Amino acid sequence: MRKKLKERGLAKIKGGVMCTAVDCLQVSGGGPIAVVWPDGIWYREATAENLDRILDQHILGGKVVKELRIAGPKLARGV
Repeated sequence: MRKKLKERGLAKIKGGVMCTAVDCLQVSGGGPIAVVWPDGIWYREATAENLDRILDQHILGGKVVKELRIAGPKLARGV
């Protein structure tokens, strides 16, 4: 993910996108898991291909990737 953010120039801009590794998120299946904050949208199967979709569609485009969303506010952008 860090590489993808760097490639898109999102890591160095003020107020840009940050990637933080965490320990277990207590989700027993569908991993790896990605959480977009402050939107509070949780995504399953955060593979390299799916991270591209999440970056392009949600982070840059403002629309939730509905097929991968496993949790999050119902009133989030694009839902």
